[in-house]
Amino acid sequence: MAMDLVRSLLRHVVRAFYETKHVIILEALIRHSALRDEDFAVMTSLQPKEVQKICGKLREDRLLTMHTKVEGKSEHHRTYNKTWYFIDYQVAVDAIKFKMYRLQKRIEEEMTKQAEMKGYHCPRCSRKYTAVEAMMHVDEFMIFQCELCQIPLEPEAESEESKRSQTTFSNFNEQLVRVIELLKSIDEVVVPVTDFTKAHAEAVPPAHVESISDGFPHMPPGSATPTANLTTTSSQVAIDFVSRAPGDETAEEKIRKEALAQSNQLPVWHTQSTISGDLTYAGKQSQDMGQQHHSQQETIVDDKSAKIVDDEAIKTFYAGLGNGKRESEDGSQGEPTAKRIKVEEDSDEDEEFEDV
Repeated sequence: MAMDLVRSLLRHVVRAFYETKHVIILEALIRHSALRDEDFAVMTSLQPKEVQKICGKLREDRLLTMHTKVEGKSEHHRTYNKTWYFIDYQVAVDAIKFKMYRLQKRIEEEMTKQAEMKGYHCPRCSRKYTAVEAMMHVDEFMIFQCELCQIPLEPEAESEESKRSQTTFSNFNEQLVRVIELLKSIDEVVVPVTDFTKAHAEAVPPAHVESISDGFPHMPPGSATPTANLTTTSSQVAIDFVSRAPGDETAEEKIRKEALAQSNQLPVWHTQSTISGDLTYAGKQSQDMGQQHHSQQETIVDDKSAKIVDDEAIKTFYAGLGNGKRESEDGSQGEPTAKRIKVEEDSDEDEEFEDV
């Protein structure tokens, strides 16, 4: 009950006297209990320096409290300081009471000052008298009269500043009536003590926090996935590899590449001189790249046709080898007969020589 009254008081005060960015920061602290400056930067999409400036204003007015915490204590990590912000509700309530008292006192002093400045004037000589001076010039009928003309003085009309002060005081009572009622209700209850240990223990991490190691004692609601009833299942994945030769491109792919190359071409004023019309360095480079690409395409086509010619030559070569083998076999069968005939002729000649 007491905390609900205090939170409602803070919401009314920050919306009545501060800008929207201050309202967002304080509302985030009310909901999350404790946050770091980097959390504010992520949640509000502001720069860290801007966040520190906003929090500095609220801290100056004692609506929030800053605490420096040492984090990163482990064997393999260095320690570093983190700036945390939380709301000390007792200090915030006392600060609001003091601010309200000062504001009300200032308005009352302004109204009293305007009332004292209101005096009297003489309708004949237009001389002005303050209330104290008019009391020094009283006739036997206790009427204020002019020192020179000896005629009764008339009160001055109410000034614009006096009317403005009265309007300000009435607006103060009308607009801050809810704040005054909440302060009276809080005076009847006991506001619990809030320090950093308690605020950090009750802190609700924002949605971008991924693990407890980020400095929060709990994970944000709905962010952690329970692992008690999880079972491992195997999934089958089929991967097909299709090999394609460099020249085997579909018509759609060729059209797509040509369109991409056309869109990547440099404008005319980059490739050609606007005076002489000659190719510039960029134009020559683009032309060389185009010729190189064209030569690569021709090389691919030539390689493919050369491969076909080589296949036909290999087939012809092996066919010729087969025919030559058969001819050699036939020749080897006829050679012994010719040799025998030649040997017989030589022996006959030898016999004839011996007879002679």
